[in-house]
Amino acid sequence: MIEKHVLDNGITLLSEPLEHVKSVSIAVWVNTRPPLEWRRKSGVRHFIEHLVFKGTERRSAREIAKAIDSIGGALDAWTDHEATTFSAKVLDKHFDIGLEILSDLVTSPRFDDEDIKLERKVVLDEILREMNDPGSNTIDQYLVDAWPNHPSGMLLLGTERNMSRMSRETVVQYYREHYVGRNMVVACSGNVDPESFVEAAQRTLGKLPAGHGHGVAETEPPTYCPQQKVYERKFDHINLCLGVKGLPYDNPSRYEFAVLETRLGGGISSRLFQEIREKHGLCYSIGTFSVRRRDTGLFAIHSACAKKSVRRLVTLIVEQLRRLVEEGVTTEETSATKEQLKGSLMLALESTHARVMRLVRGQAYFGRVFSLDEICAGVDAVTPDSVNELIRLLLTDGQLGITMVGNLDGSILDKIDLSLS
Repeated sequence: MIEKHVLDNGITLLSEPLEHVKSVSIAVWVNTRPPLEWRRKSGVRHFIEHLVFKGTERRSAREIAKAIDSIGGALDAWTDHEATTFSAKVLDKHFDIGLEILSDLVTSPRFDDEDIKLERKVVLDEILREMNDPGSNTIDQYLVDAWPNHPSGMLLLGTERNMSRMSRETVVQYYREHYVGRNMVVACSGNVDPESFVEAAQRTLGKLPAGHGHGVAETEPPTYCPQQKVYERKFDHINLCLGVKGLPYDNPSRYEFAVLETRLGGGISSRLFQEIREKHGLCYSIGTFSVRRRDTGLFAIHSACAKKSVRRLVTLIVEQLRRLVEEGVTTEETSATKEQLKGSLMLALESTHARVMRLVRGQAYFGRVFSLDEICAGVDAVTPDSVNELIRLLLTDGQLGITMVGNLDGSILDKIDLSLS
């Protein structure tokens, strides 16, 4: 049973007691929407994620590391386009310590000038690494191309130019505006007592200012632009992303979308994997992915292949999309995919980390946590007709955008037909 409590400063607490495990996973989800001056300040959210680990008012970076290692726990953090999440996993007997360490990170980072100077070099190196990672570079560029001139498509790590100029004032201002009670969801899943969790959270997080919260975006939803671009890089493989406009996170057709995404490219039995890798041997990996925001989304395919195979690879992908439009999905495919989705969900629930992330995402995006029965009922309600209706919505008049990165020039686009009809 999931229990919910809201502290006086607006922090939403969620707990899921699991008596059969000996661990607890904890997550602090912070609504860190892009800054208004996102072109100049892109990267500030990810930079803060790094800097909180450099030291707090109570602990140095080394002391933070020793504190979590000494109890056999693990800390992690990541930033996406709408939130920054900090997580910890500890033995149940060390729950209070794990929560206190996480709380210390998010409530009292010191943002020391020397730490900022040092960590800036680390982030600049991370940016360089991403630029030289063909897969990551291609997906990042695809988002920029699909949502140009909008924070939804901006680079999470920021640019070398922005990071080189990022000031302590910018960091502190963003932190004070966003790391407030009304912007946070804190959850735990594992062998934990809900009442003890509330008491511990009140002690460690209760003094955080409530702030104003940022539930509503300050910018208009992005306009999808189906651009077709090639970026010449000295990569042996040609990486590519192509796709269409997708669905927002809370769209009522999200279960149909899950079936569609999985059937097309979500596993080794998917249409794309079977046709392009198994039948034609054109690539090592291929699959679908979705990018979901509160107000929009993308539905895309990512793959990589040798230069000599890229034209054939793209042609076969487009053929599979046309086949979806013309034939739809069958009853057999729909039934099998629904079982695949439910099986994946059940297996994920063996992980306390997966469970705690389900809690924070449900609360953050829907204002509530859906039970396992509700989710399974939503999947079971999907029919071939409802999936095919979604296919028509997304693909019939959908325009394919494509981003290719590698050792080739733009003339390749003249040789590929990307029309879906």
